[in-house]
Amino acid sequence: MTAMLRRALWLAASGLLLLLLWQMAAARLEPLLLPGPGPTLKALALLAREPGFARTLGLSAWRALGAFLVAALAGTAAGIGAARVPVLERLLQPWMVALLGMPPVAWMVLALLWFGQGQVMPMVTVAVTLGPALFLAALAGERAQDPRLLQMARSFGASRGRILMQVRLPGMLSVLRPALVAGLGTAWKALVMVELLASAEGVGFQLGEARAALDVARALGWVLVTVAMVGLSQGALWLGLRAWRTERQDG
Repeated sequence: MTAMLRRALWLAASGLLLLLLWQMAAARLEPLLLPGPGPTLKALALLAREPGFARTLGLSAWRALGAFLVAALAGTAAGIGAARVPVLERLLQPWMVALLGMPPVAWMVLALLWFGQGQVMPMVTVAVTLGPALFLAALAGERAQDPRLLQMARSFGASRGRILMQVRLPGMLSVLRPALVAGLGTAWKALVMVELLASAEGVGFQLGEARAALDVARALGWVLVTVAMVGLSQGALWLGLRAWRTERQDG
């Protein structure tokens, strides 16, 4: 049995256990407080047939993934630069550590004041929330480089670009990949919170509408949609980074 098949079986088993516990809890509570899996799945099916469902999901995905991409590129580049320029590291690292504790809602308030309630505000909030963690991960990953591999690449006359793409970045991924995958999950969490509190569109806004209507089944349906999107995007990123690393190292 392959490792991937074992993980899939364990995932299925944990999903069945969760459904069982959910059903047991729903049987002891009022349906208005906690609908069971059946009513929730019915509500989810109704959601999927609504005309604006695909647009809502696409908009939130665009915001989350776009902000994550900006934060990943900027944070990684800054982290690599800081690891290679000690002065830059001394200037940036203390602030990045301090900003790790900044709650996303604080960035949201500032983004509202600066950009208003539009498309830019949620993406800025998510990107700034993720940036410090990805900077520190890239900094640690660059420090973990094997100097012998770098020296070998230079001795064979490899260009800086080739060293970056085939030595530095693949070598960093052991540290950076978990941070990127976790950061993508954080991007979704922060985005849904921002949309719930300060947006008139997106998955978070729909959750707020379900809350206002006291429709717990509909709210749980949107929660399931969000969980599925987070899982799919994180899984795709993890597999993509692993394949990219293998291709670069083989090349």
